[in-house]
Amino acid sequence: MRLSIRNSALIILLVAFIHGLPAQQNQHSPAAFELWQAKRLWHQSTNASGSLIDNPYQYSLLNAGYLFYGGDFHRPQEGKSGSEFSVHTEGVQLLKRLYTWGSFNYTQEDIAEAGYNTSLINPYRGMPYIVADTNLSQWLKQHYDLRFKVATVQSSNFSFGLEGIYNASIGAKQRDVRTKNQLYLLQLKPGMTYSINKSHHIGLSADFFSLKEESRNSNVNTYIDQKYYELYGLGTAVESIGSGRTTNYTGYNFGGGIQYNYKGDINLMVEGTYDNKKEDVQVSFSTPKPDAMVDDTRIRGKITLFTTKSDLTHYFSGSFSNRLIDGTQHLTQFNNAIDQRKWVIVSSSIRSKYKTTNINTQYDLIKERSDEYSWKAGLGVSYTSVNDAYLLPHSYKKAKNLLFNIHGKKNFFLSNLLSERLLIGMTLEYKHNLSGAYLYSGQNPDYPSVKDLEKPDLEYLISDYQAAEFAATYSRKLNAEKKTNLYLELNFRYINTSDFNYNNRYFGQIKFGAHF
Repeated sequence: MRLSIRNSALIILLVAFIHGLPAQQNQHSPAAFELWQAKRLWHQSTNASGSLIDNPYQYSLLNAGYLFYGGDFHRPQEGKSGSEFSVHTEGVQLLKRLYTWGSFNYTQEDIAEAGYNTSLINPYRGMPYIVADTNLSQWLKQHYDLRFKVATVQSSNFSFGLEGIYNASIGAKQRDVRTKNQLYLLQLKPGMTYSINKSHHIGLSADFFSLKEESRNSNVNTYIDQKYYELYGLGTAVESIGSGRTTNYTGYNFGGGIQYNYKGDINLMVEGTYDNKKEDVQVSFSTPKPDAMVDDTRIRGKITLFTTKSDLTHYFSGSFSNRLIDGTQHLTQFNNAIDQRKWVIVSSSIRSKYKTTNINTQYDLIKERSDEYSWKAGLGVSYTSVNDAYLLPHSYKKAKNLLFNIHGKKNFFLSNLLSERLLIGMTLEYKHNLSGAYLYSGQNPDYPSVKDLEKPDLEYLISDYQAAEFAATYSRKLNAEKKTNLYLELNFRYINTSDFNYNNRYFGQIKFGAHF
């Protein structure tokens, strides 16, 4: 495919860029890089202009990984099993008064037995107006993610920056009703930082993006008409027979954020952001029919702080997000006049409201050793609330959950000559459901969109589970003279539940990389 060839060329160019970077004097072990990344508070924010305040250094990173998963504990529109192959590269280049960071990620997905979606590459991205059928099918997907951040200091007080993101995805469902999808997102985040002095910094940022996804349905076996459903939220659907439809999704976002950073005995970052996305749904390209629209608002806040005393670092992070989606349906009429043949919106009304709230807190205690860490241990608590409603006739889906986790890592120093390290990590999780319910009050309660999509989805959301994750990373220098660090990472995650008809879910990953 043209997209594959073009982005393969990008990978080659980025790898060539990586090899052209000079070696650094910093430690490049996984533990050292992980610790440094955690302390890059401006890099974690939505404002690229403060990146130089993080005291960055030049580095390059390249890795490739393979992920596999399976088990019946999954949401209905996710695959029962699947695999992913990925390639990731990133790096920082420092000039006199200029900071540049770039990354590229390619992922190829092979998903088995996914259902109730023949319309979107990602059915969980917040778009309820999709086409679904009951045929479990394989999905093949490719994702390309290209990002950059640039920051420059214009005076002793002001710095300016820009972050850019380009996402492109292609996907194909392999069974009738089939689909071929293309998605792109272009995002720009300009920002400015004012440094009051060496300790206090204030930032402002904006966030604009344009999104487009095209979905083209078809049947290979034209002698058998397939049954499909046009979904309108929480089980409400229109049943049709045929080869599906062509759907065009177009959206744009306007948003912004404010940041405050204090650097002293503690390093503190506080950030608040607001984003509003509007996305239209049109059926057909030849004579577009306005079908629906979503108004998607996100309000987020985050606080991160750390302090180090006697090689012990205390690290805390907390975040809050509130997402509100209003779903508008259009009543249309076709204007058959010779010179004005088009669909006309007769009326529009908000028919559904979706609300998701997340609160997360995490604390880590880190024992540092030189520019690495010897060990780290921590715990976290997350609260999630889903409160979705279809207004007329009234239906709802609600779920509230708490997630607890305890985690730790130990960095074993095997050899100083080649900086051999073995990093072992373990995470234990327990999810506890507080409440949850699903009520459908519309017509056709026997539709699969009610019985086989929304009800199992609610059962997944309110299931308690226990999870354990184990990770091991071995790393060493290429040789004693060079700073290049090679590493091999293994990761396995297992989730167990006995609620409803679910049993388990497992994930395994192997990754090989180099850090320059």
